[in-house]
Amino acid sequence: MLSGTNNPIELCGALCELVQRRVHSTSFKQAVLRLRTNNTSFWNNYLVSDFATAALHLLGWESYNGDRREVLQLIASGLTF
Repeated sequence: MLSGTNNPIELCGALCELVQRRVHSTSFKQAVLRLRTNNTSFWNNYLVSDFATAALHLLGWESYNGDRREVLQLIASGLTF
């Protein structure tokens, strides 16, 4: 789902879907870690990296302690859209 595309809409949609399904595979985790550095704009001020950071937090892989409003809003939403 996350490999083979650079389209930010597809990437963020896949992250939301996989978080909702509570996917914990090693390959998914590696893909999300790579996306954490993807600063492509998804919508307005939201970046692909914001979705990846929220996914890592929501799946319990990394705790987010930052103050970026966009990430905090994504975490609060549970990536359920």
